[in-house]
Amino acid sequence: MKKCIIILLIAALSVCALVSCKEDKEISVDESSSAAEQSASESVTESSVADESSEEPESETVSEESKVPTGEEIDVTISTEYASDALLADKDSYILYDDPDEDFSKIAFTTDTEVKNFRYFSIISTDTWSDDGAPKVDTVLYTLESFTPDMIFVAEAVFADVYAIRGISFEDANGNIQYYSLYDSAVDATIGLQKSDIAE
Repeated sequence: MKKCIIILLIAALSVCALVSCKEDKEISVDESSSAAEQSASESVTESSVADESSEEPESETVSEESKVPTGEEIDVTISTEYASDALLADKDSYILYDDPDEDFSKIAFTTDTEVKNFRYFSIISTDTWSDDGAPKVDTVLYTLESFTPDMIFVAEAVFADVYAIRGISFEDANGNIQYYSLYDSAVDATIGLQKSDIAE
């Protein structure tokens, strides 16, 4: 009888030991799976961050637009005078626009400050002016990308009665385009520039 009881106790202890071992294994497996899943998740997250950081920022596309004035017009003095041979002989160098069609009077232009896109042009005759009655640019005869105080621009010019048929325009430091018409005075035989609303 005692032997049977001892055998039963041993068998019960063996079963308990097996059950406990199985539970430990299951817990170990679960913990291992959980750790593996967490590691994989962290790996994916790190990979995503790396991918995001490696992406090049999209470049902004800046469209080419006309320069917009950034302020009020700047006072610029463009001086004019008849460019006689004696005057030009005194100058070390100058830029000359030589009209290929006719031999007109030569006019010397100088500036007191740098301007950009200096243009010398012909003005359309009065019978074909713009609808609002303003004179209009006909043909751009000469262009200087930059006109500075150390430069002299000489152009052959022609006048028609009291109407100006030559003009200039330039861009000041604030981006404003200023227009002037060239005139000669019958009173004192001088020439000058008059600020004008000239259409393009």
